[in-house]
Amino acid sequence: MSRPILFLALTGQFALAQTPPTGEADYQVNCIACHQIDTKTGGPSLVAIAETYPKEKEAEFLAWAKAPGKKDLALIEMPSMAHVPDDALIRIHDYILTVTTDKKEQKSKPQFPQFREPHRKLPYVVHCFLPDTSPASLGVVLPGNLTLCWDTESCRVSYVWHNSKTNLANGMWLGKLSSKPFYRETGEAFFSLAEKPTYLGFRLIEGYPEFHYRIGETEVRDLIRNGSTADTWQRTFTLTNPPAKFSLNLAHEGSVTITSDKGKFTGDVLTLTGDEAKSFTLTFSKP
Repeated sequence: MSRPILFLALTGQFALAQTPPTGEADYQVNCIACHQIDTKTGGPSLVAIAETYPKEKEAEFLAWAKAPGKKDLALIEMPSMAHVPDDALIRIHDYILTVTTDKKEQKSKPQFPQFREPHRKLPYVVHCFLPDTSPASLGVVLPGNLTLCWDTESCRVSYVWHNSKTNLANGMWLGKLSSKPFYRETGEAFFSLAEKPTYLGFRLIEGYPEFHYRIGETEVRDLIRNGSTADTWQRTFTLTNPPAKFSLNLAHEGSVTITSDKGKFTGDVLTLTGDEAKSFTLTFSKP
């Protein structure tokens, strides 16, 4: 009779040893795709989560899982786990604390080679998301470390900044420019014409963009290029069917001097006759 008893005892011990930690099954179903034990992948490691949410912060862990935000801006935002019952989330939390005991986070190796910006011939025009402007803006990268943000919605230059990179997505980080704009247009309307501009596209002339848009009955072509000296750029306007009297509001922030080969300035307002408005050039110079 002793042998069967011994056999049952050993069988019970064996079954106990194979019992997975509490919450492992819940973790496998809901978390493993983005969270590894000691390595940052799509999301933070379990080691990092355990450091942020120890046992006494179980309530905060549950609240975060149900309505997550974005703690690490370099990682994707976690979807809500509100569909997972509280008792399962508590088991997951217990599993995280158990499995990370005495573990340290491993440094993850980069999955891709470091980006090297390709050589691009300047000037260079690119669609990109830029801060403090409409989503329909373009970056105009000029030789001489100058980049202009041209807004296709309002048909005007939003601002200008120094930028040594032609890949604007790589030249910014999380919506920040590589340097603070030193020129920004501030007038409510660039042109005195009452109608809202309608963007018609752009063409390249020797690599420089000439933007084409319409304001009422007037068609405008706006060629942006480098000036004759460093930190200088020009905008040559060609207007078809301009009004008899025409003005531009050149109010701006930044220590930039603006001159025109035609018309007359009164403060920040440039007034031109209809004939002058058919073709004129503005020069923007930074002291």
